[in-house]
This record gives sequence, structure tokens and C-alpha cells, in this order.
Amino acid sequence: MTLRERARRWPVLTYWLTATGLDALLVGMAFLLLRRYPNALVEIASRSGGELNTNIAYSLPIAAKVNGGLAFLTYMLLHAATPLIAAFLTAGLLGRDRIRDLVSRYRFWAPEVGWRSGVRTWALAIGTLVGIKLMIGYLTSATSQPGTWPGFRWTADPTSLTFWFLFLTSLAFDGGGLMEETGWRGFALPELLRRRTPARAAILLGVLWSFWHVPVNLMLTGRLDLVRHYLPFTLFTVLTSIVFTYFYNRLGGSILIGIALHGLTNDSSGLAGSIGRDLTDKASLLHSLVALVPLVLVVVVLLFMEGERLGAREERAT
Repeated sequence: MTLRERARRWPVLTYWLTATGLDALLVGMAFLLLRRYPNALVEIASRSGGELNTNIAYSLPIAAKVNGGLAFLTYMLLHAATPLIAAFLTAGLLGRDRIRDLVSRYRFWAPEVGWRSGVRTWALAIGTLVGIKLMIGYLTSATSQPGTWPGFRWTADPTSLTFWFLFLTSLAFDGGGLMEETGWRGFALPELLRRRTPARAAILLGVLWSFWHVPVNLMLTGRLDLVRHYLPFTLFTVLTSIVFTYFYNRLGGSILIGIALHGLTNDSSGLAGSIGRDLTDKASLLHSLVALVPLVLVVVVLLFMEGERLGAREERAT
């Protein structure tokens, strides 16, 4: 069986293996950078307010001032670009029609949606993600104790121009959203929707999305803690995938909504506050579970209202 035949038979698996394989190849580059610039990531995080910021527009000037910072920023962008590269490679194996279909999804909404419904859906989507982040911040603040995250602080300041710069640019220039979403919502989700209901497609995509992160997680932590890290993280990506799929369907298929919501999820503007980086394993697990609560509530509402359709038009939900 040729590579093209395998791609046509298992398009999503081919895409995922390509993206994950490319990401694994980049681990060697990361190790070399860590050896040559051992303090670069810590310094970038320190200059960014204590945590690495995924907003390219904000992080680029900061990284440029740190020895080795631009090299690390290049690595992180290449890491995030592996789903994009894999999407176009796999679509190329499937034929020019799939490439055209992929590119056509760089839109705010499909023509049949209409601008009124499109604008309302975008407003609802952004409002939902902002609400989720604020609720995570509230729950984190309410559970801040000496044994959990005593250093929690609200970092978002709506009276600051920096906040609005970060918030608005995160909708388009977040490294993860800008690079990854061409793969996840641009290629993989439409392929899954060809054979599955939206809810089942979203769940499977959430699992694949989670385990694509394995190489970079191993590089950064040196271990793969399935119980304390990957189980909560996979629940997070599955729930997030369901929310993203609902708005994707409401807009008739849009990579741009994925980019915007991904950026808000990474929260470069600090809507959910900051708990710091030096947490015990128990506290880290507890915070991961706290962060799931608002997502669970939103997903329960969506599934109650929509069932497995998740905003899809009748003809697409079959």
C-alpha cells in the first residue's frame, strides 16, 4: 500500500502521526538549546511577568532581549507549526480538492451563515471563553490556601492598555492558535465529521490533540505523568474540543474561530490570573481539576441543548 493510499484510507491517523513525528524530531533541537542557553526560558518568563507568554506580538520583543531567546521562540513556533505542516502534507496526498477545501476554511463564517448570525456567533464564542477564564480565576482565588497556591494573583487589568493589547492580539497572534488550528480545526475535524457525529468527532480530536503534546512535555519535564498530568490535560482538551466544535459548526466551518478561541484559551492577557510555577504535584493536580469545572458546565449545557449535533446543520449531522 502506497503512502497516498494509506492517507486516503486513514487521513486523520496519517495527519496525526505526521504532526507528532515532526514534533518529536524537534526535541533534539530543544535539548541543544537548553544546553546552550540554560537560563533563557527562565529569563523570558521572568520578563513576561513570571510565566511564558504565547502571544507572539508580546513575546517577540521580550525574547529578542534575552540571550538565546529568539532561538527558543523559533523552536516554539516550529513546534506549534507541526499540525499546520502535517495538514497541508496530508491534504496534498489526498488531492488538490482537499487542499482547496482546507484553504477555504480561512474565513470568519461560511456564506450560508450570513453576517448577522456570524457576528452574533463570534460574540457568543468570545464571551463564552472570557467567562470560562474568569470563572477559573474566581475558583482559583476562592481555593487559594497555604497548601495550594498562596501566591495567586489577578494579572488582568482592564484599565491597562497592555491588557487590551494582549487580549486583542491573542485573537490572531497567539502562537498555538495561529499555527495549530489549521491542523486541528482546519483539516482533522472536517475529516472526522465525514464519518462521525460532531460530538464523537470532537471527543476523538480532543484525545489526539492532547497526545500530540507528548514530545514537548517529555522535553520540558523529563517525564510523562499520566495520572497527575495527562489524564486532566486530556479531559481539558476533550472538553475544549467540544466547545470549539460547537462554534466551528455554527459558523459553517471556520479556522479563524479556532485561532481566536485557542488564543483565548492560552490566556496571554491573564483573565484567569496567575498561580505561579513552583507548585507541588498535589497542588498542580488540584488546580487542573479546578480549571475543568467551568468547561464541564459549558459542555453540559451544549450537549443538553444540541445533543451530538453540536451546532451542525441538519445535513452535516448525519
